[in-house]
Amino acid sequence: TLFKIAQDLRHMQIDSSFAEADVGNIREGQAVRFTVDAFPNKTFAGVVKQIRLNPTTQQNVVTYDVVVTVENPEQILLPGMTAYVNIVTAERKNALLVPNAALRFKPKEAVAKGDGGKGKGERRAADKGTVYVLQNNQLKPVAVSAGITDNRVSEILSGDLKSGEQVVVEDTLAS
Repeated sequence: TLFKIAQDLRHMQIDSSFAEADVGNIREGQAVRFTVDAFPNKTFAGVVKQIRLNPTTQQNVVTYDVVVTVENPEQILLPGMTAYVNIVTAERKNALLVPNAALRFKPKEAVAKGDGGKGKGERRAADKGTVYVLQNNQLKPVAVSAGITDNRVSEILSGDLKSGEQVVVEDTLAS
């Protein structure tokens, strides 16, 4: 084919690829947010139209094609653009959020004593964790239960953590 003529640039679709670990949370009708390199500061919206049932396997990674419909009234999106797609699988309003780094942080003293991770045979629930707040120049552990995450920040469902408290994400002091 020498020429490919687009029928109508006002109505487009994205053919995206999602790993099998993620596709279980994706449903038709879910909201989609995406960006393209041509407009890095602009977020576009779409809707999941279809999850195709023919997986592709490359280097032992199974992926599924997810078709997203997009309205393009300004006709600024063009065929062939690379889209960075995020599908909204869960959403909360007015949630207490902490950076995921705060859920991973363990003070050096706790790690040295063996309190910094899972012990042999001990399995911690994925949604339970500890964050540390700075109180009177001391680290104070706060047990929390985490909810949904976007892999940058996580919702805090319960625990003695208050909005506005500063959580520790790393120790920058030299050893």
